[in-house]
Amino acid sequence: MAIRRQVEISSDLSSAPLTSDAAPVRFSLDGTHYEIDLTADEERTLRACLQPYLAAARRSGRQDNQAAGPTATAPELRAWAAANGYVLPSRGRIPDYVREAHSVSERSASVAGILDLLEPVGP
Repeated sequence: MAIRRQVEISSDLSSAPLTSDAAPVRFSLDGTHYEIDLTADEERTLRACLQPYLAAARRSGRQDNQAAGPTATAPELRAWAAANGYVLPSRGRIPDYVREAHSVSERSASVAGILDLLEPVGP
């Protein structure tokens, strides 16, 4: 007997199934960052509702991705996750906790590399 498990990503708003190329929609309001999975129609509706406000608004500060530096691609994250004991499906969205763990690992490696370059200070 074989067991087959299937993961289906669905809209956070309507629970409708999403296509494999759907990407989360990210936005910020009052300093809080949000991410939501939407169907293509729901995303168009959201963007249409926000358009008058976006047209009248001005951008301020830096965008998060400018401060964070380069991010890993999905295949890089999947390879890192597999090498570090995380079990992920071969397709679909990569959970935020895996992205965060990868980010922490990269920062730790960068700090360790810098510390290796420093000369010890002693008496």
